Amino acid sequence: MVDYDSSQSLEESISQCEDQVKNIENLHLIGFSLGGVIAAILANKLSNVASLTTISAPLGGSKTASFMMLLPGASPVFADICEHSPYIKLCVELNLSIPALSIITQSGLI
Repeated sequence: MVDYDSSQSLEESISQCEDQVKNIENLHLIGFSLGGVIAAILANKLSNVASLTTISAPLGGSKTASFMMLLPGASPVFADICEHSPYIKLCVELNLSIPALSIITQSGLI
């Protein structure tokens, strides 16, 4: 189990999670919702990942986030998971060499 603050930027969350798992051998990543996006990015980035499972992760981006990021005081993570963010583009274009399963997602299937 990794710990991150979902109200911080996705870049900060990815870095925080990477620090917690980068030395674990044969790592099986399972991520739910935003955690699925983080897990997919880490699976692409780290060499110690053996498999990836995402559950209800917005791997194709979130239309709702595109609107939410316009609200005053909105969390920076909304901009990070809108449909045109570089993080979502990376998720859509993933070509992993490990077993990967995406359960209940709208688009951006691995």
